[in-house]
Parts: sequence; structure tokens; C-alpha cells
Amino acid sequence: MNQWQQQFAQQMQALCSQSTQWFERFAREALDPAFESMSSFLAQWRFDISSPKAQADRWTFRFGLTENGYVLVWFKMDGFDTLECEYEYSLPGIGRVSGAKIQGSLREADQEWAESCFQAALDAFVSKFVDLGRHKTELVMA
Repeated sequence: MNQWQQQFAQQMQALCSQSTQWFERFAREALDPAFESMSSFLAQWRFDISSPKAQADRWTFRFGLTENGYVLVWFKMDGFDTLECEYEYSLPGIGRVSGAKIQGSLREADQEWAESCFQAALDAFVSKFVDLGRHKTELVMA
């Protein structure tokens, strides 16, 4: 490597380190409080709520209504300044269903953004769960 390449590599390593620190800060200052807020609210609806062991670069959350009816939400970095929230859910009798991916700037993400991601995932999950019940009722009545 020439001198420029070495200097550039050092700058890129610093950028990677900085992004990791920003992600850890987001998790601590925004994601944890958002999860606590959602958990407190959902407890009244008897959701089984957990946060499976987090990986350094990915935080996972599970909100379950039944053993086979739950939504998984995870947050991870994509590159140096992109934060991704992705979710999928499982429905009784259907299994895993892909959800969506929501992206935002890591340096601009806050608790409100994290809560909106949880809300989008939970809205989609409950809507599909309700639709599943309606569809089964329609089949029985037909």
C-alpha cells in the first residue's frame, strides 16, 4: 500500500468505529426507551415481549400474541450512516410472513423514529392477524 492508501484506510477505520459508536448510542438513548415504552403499553394486551440476546450490530425484539403468532423486529446498521429496521411476523396456520424494511439516517434517528418502526411492525402484524380471523369466519359461514 502506498502512503495515501494507508492514510485512507486509517480514515475508513475511524469512520467505521465512529458509526459503531453512533449505533451503540442510538441503542442506549433511543431504542431501549422506545422498547420500554412499547412494552409497557402492550403488556395490557397480554403480549409476550422479549428481547433475544442482541448482537453487536443487530438488536432484535419479539412481540407475541400466541406461540405461533408473533412479530420480530430488528434494528441494524447498513453502511456508515444508514439504520435499518426490518420486521417479519408469523401467523398461526400460515407461518412466517415477510414484513418491510424501514431505513433512516443513523445520525438523525431518535426515540420517535424507533417507536414509529415498532408501531409499523405491530400495525402490520395485528392487521394480518385480524384478516386471518375474518377469513376463517367467512369460510365457516359459507
